[in-house]
Amino acid sequence: MTHVHPPEIEIFNFPPVQLQPAPFPHLTIDGFLDERVAASLLRWLESEASWTSYEVLDFARYYDVNPRTAGLYPLLNILSDDVLLAQMAARVQQIFRVALRPYVDMIAHKLIPGQSVGIHTDYDAMQTHRLIIHLNRGWTAQNGGVLLLHDEDDPAVPPSRRVPPIHRRAVAFEISPRSLHSISRVERGER
Repeated sequence: MTHVHPPEIEIFNFPPVQLQPAPFPHLTIDGFLDERVAASLLRWLESEASWTSYEVLDFARYYDVNPRTAGLYPLLNILSDDVLLAQMAARVQQIFRVALRPYVDMIAHKLIPGQSVGIHTDYDAMQTHRLIIHLNRGWTAQNGGVLLLHDEDDPAVPPSRRVPPIHRRAVAFEISPRSLHSISRVERGER
């Protein structure tokens, strides 16, 4: 689906970035999503999104929604613009120096107090890379819900990197057998 969006809105901010090699190729970009789009998307997620609850034994509890099929606000239709998504994918390809599959999937996840996601990798034959955009209202360290990058699939071993879910921060990483990550327990607020 192609949508027309105002040319004056730069949706994604891709400044020069340094790809971090450990524990697996990844990067972070603060202020990645346009402020107006981020504010509108956060309002939609808080007030109109139809969240589905998931629980996988004691491993993970979270909610998700697919913004492509969930009736976004008109301003947000630009997020599913084929040209815009192709430009974003091209930039990710350039940074990671890889060829991506042509399809870009879009899912929003939400965690509430008490929820977390255990150490895992999303590796399968379909996905090669993930780009996460954090949206929230005033996250602090006391909120929890930190993205953790791991060298080992062992909760007793401290994570290699902690990536706080700062509002409008993007995190991109390869999906491979070694892309182990988790989300620490949310203590308050929503992540």
